[in-house]
Amino acid sequence: MEGIIIIWTITFFFASLFQTYPIDLNWYPMLPGHVINEFAMYLALACTELVLDVATLTLPWTIIWQLRMPATRKWAISGIFTLGSL
Repeated sequence: MEGIIIIWTITFFFASLFQTYPIDLNWYPMLPGHVINEFAMYLALACTELVLDVATLTLPWTIIWQLRMPATRKWAISGIFTLGSL
């Protein structure tokens, strides 16, 4: 999961860097050039980040539910880990 997040971060870093042609247009918006659809890129960024966040938060659940303890305690521990999403 950590590798997927690192690859995702690098991918969107370069996507943000090269969203304009020429690249100087990122810092000097008055230059003539072309900009991609920023809304679509940031929407894709937000959707994929949400999926990765949910996947990261649910990783401990598989381990918790394999433990030998009552279900009420498993639910309580899962709830504590879920509080990290707030």
